[in-house]
Amino acid sequence: MKVLLIDDDPSSLQALERYLRDPFGHEVLTAANCSEGLAVFETQDISIVLSDIRMQGMSGLEMLSRIKASDRGCDTDVVLMTGFGDLNSCIAALRAEASDYLLKPISIKELDDVLKRIARRRQIRSAATRTAAEGTEESRSSGAKIEDGGSVFRDILPGQLVGFYSAPMRNIQQVCSKLHNQRDVPVLIEGETGTGKEVIARLIHGGDQEHRPFVPVNCSAIAPSLFESELFGYAEGAFTGAKRSGAIGRIEQAQGGTLFLDEIGEMPLDMQPKLLRVIQERELRRVGSDRIVQLDLRIICATNRSLLTLSKEGAFRSDLYYRLNTGYIHVPPLRDRLRDIFPLARLFLSQANARYGKQFSAITREAVHLLEEYPWPGNVRELKSQIDCMVLKHDGRHLTAGHLGLTVERENDLGQHDRIVLELPEEGHPLEDMQATIARTVLKRIDGNITKAARSLDVARATLNRMAGLRKSGD
Repeated sequence: MKVLLIDDDPSSLQALERYLRDPFGHEVLTAANCSEGLAVFETQDISIVLSDIRMQGMSGLEMLSRIKASDRGCDTDVVLMTGFGDLNSCIAALRAEASDYLLKPISIKELDDVLKRIARRRQIRSAATRTAAEGTEESRSSGAKIEDGGSVFRDILPGQLVGFYSAPMRNIQQVCSKLHNQRDVPVLIEGETGTGKEVIARLIHGGDQEHRPFVPVNCSAIAPSLFESELFGYAEGAFTGAKRSGAIGRIEQAQGGTLFLDEIGEMPLDMQPKLLRVIQERELRRVGSDRIVQLDLRIICATNRSLLTLSKEGAFRSDLYYRLNTGYIHVPPLRDRLRDIFPLARLFLSQANARYGKQFSAITREAVHLLEEYPWPGNVRELKSQIDCMVLKHDGRHLTAGHLGLTVERENDLGQHDRIVLELPEEGHPLEDMQATIARTVLKRIDGNITKAARSLDVARATLNRMAGLRKSGD
């Protein structure tokens, strides 16, 4: 692989270059700062970028965002290195779609482990891409049998058939792997209904801790009057109707494992400071008891609402929100990650075939287009339900658009009467400036939604980013 190494410390740069080149045989290119590194990236076919975060001029995080916005961003793994090893810097790097991070001084063993993980993930991505490409060709020709693809999915999430294909979902996968080793860090997962928030929570919990308890609690399903006793448990005689022996609550049931609080935005306000104390002090008292119970558990919360908005409205405590926000994950809706739709549809089709004894072997091109155009308000859950329903109701070998029964409202996101007016001076107008004007105008009219803007202009998101970007000085 071709590796680009960026560091403003000459001794560190030389040592890492020697290590990467000699034992591994990588082709190593070097740069002393991020601007120089970007210039190398734009002219070379780079597989992995290893860069310091904090340097004079452009930071590693800014360079990372530019790489990921480029056409080759999805195929390039970026590892950021820092001597400032706080968790916030690491999470910021991972949120910006870094593949991994390393703390200085660099441990050769850790570097070796990171490179092995990246190599394995690149193999998985390559396998997933081949599976999707083969499936698309099969669908177009209405041909060969759908493969299960189980090794690809299970390698990503052991024990569960879940695929991560798009860049945002692969980024989430990396954040989860880091949070898995930080049991004391509370996690907040936000996303629309049906995006798979509990799957993400189980991914954080799983791995070498799969055998430990995972206790899900739906906060919207508990009556406010029962909330405290349900979560904290109660002592003997704590209230009328209490069991003689008392009872442990859901929090204690998760000892040694993970407490998953779904729909945390529905938690009563008077309960929120008590949960905050549990997170901060790692202890609780059962209702009606003075005995302190020490806690050893991970707390993951999920919501389909914006807790920041709720906190500004006074419906959610801001101190609890900021504490939960330490480990934050946003799961994008399925309509914003089109690359996931077809592979997931193939997976669900294969599962439904096995469940109902059917033999659907291909998805037609028209059906694929319909799946990708439909907005999926119910997200992954709706996609799975739709495929299940189709397989249950119909027989045959080809899944067609008619089988799906989906209706797509084809509305222009800009509105029927919106127009963009360009003034063209007689002395000429650079095409790049015209493209930038169009892109920025469209983004402004639809509130900066890149996905909708790209769809309106019929271009890729990366192309839209380039169109809307500022021209470099001197161009």
